Amino acid sequence: NISLGMGLIMVDLCIISSSLLIESFGTFPERCTMVVFGLCTMFIECNMLDFVMNWQRQSVQFMIFSRNPQRLADAIIKTGHGVTILDGEGWYTKSERKVIVSIVRQRDSNDIFRMIKAIDPYAFVSMSEARGVYGESFDTMKVDDLRGQNLLKKRIIVRAIDNEELIQEAQTVLGDKYDVRSLIDIGCDVSKPFNAAILQKNALQRASFVKKYYGFDAFASDEDGHIVLVLGAYDAPEYDIHHFTSIEEMREYIKGKK
Repeated sequence: NISLGMGLIMVDLCIISSSLLIESFGTFPERCTMVVFGLCTMFIECNMLDFVMNWQRQSVQFMIFSRNPQRLADAIIKTGHGVTILDGEGWYTKSERKVIVSIVRQRDSNDIFRMIKAIDPYAFVSMSEARGVYGESFDTMKVDDLRGQNLLKKRIIVRAIDNEELIQEAQTVLGDKYDVRSLIDIGCDVSKPFNAAILQKNALQRASFVKKYYGFDAFASDEDGHIVLVLGAYDAPEYDIHHFTSIEEMREYIKGKK
């Protein structure tokens, strides 16, 4: 989790500082002068290197208010960028308006502007700099997971169902060290056709759905009480899947895995 420039600073600091010990470089005051100039040059070069590297990875966020949001969103999707459409309302006109939100690399921003102008030249566009974008197709969050769990005090685990009685039952079995949440608790609208269709499927598909689209560790049970637990990093190509005969057995596995 160290940038290229910071890595070079640490290496060059050792190299430049060692010149103080080499008498052939001159008297001690002369060597001190060399070290000061060397450190200044190193600092400027390495920070400029980080600036250039980060500029290449810089992202921007577009908020587009368009009269033709479907066509514009489809066009952005075809370029390989993600799109989210929000429901908005003009407070002065009291008219509903769709708002397109998309985060792209800065180097691709001109292509997005050309696309907007070609499809809806009268669109209202807001572009802002995104200092950090983390998730699929962008950067990963470089933090210590264990420290995050210590801050939360409880490990979040989702039961892929919307039955409050079953949620409470799982919470009782897993204990106070775990925060068992339902689909509604994580913002999953079970009334939407796509979500409702997923919830009709088997335990593995329901738990994998929560893991893929919401990022939480999740478990679900089938009609026979068979438990399926899906763990793993959000960007992992294959999740860590386990099968248990009861929630108690799953709890003992999670405690041992910690």
